[in-house]
Amino acid sequence: HTSKATKLYLECHGIWTIEHPPYSPDLNPIEHLWWALKRTLHLTHPELDTIGSSQEDWD
Repeated sequence: HTSKATKLYLECHGIWTIEHPPYSPDLNPIEHLWWALKRTLHLTHPELDTIGSSQEDWD
């Protein structure tokens, strides 16, 4: 968090952050959740794969 307002808010509310390098998904726990969610969706709803590829074609 780099904005002044955010830093001030965090400081005033006693919230601390852990610094880590940018673009380091291995250090970001939520990235592991996204992988598991995508895998589960793929296994339970394979038809969603065609929606994703159609969207990629559109973009």
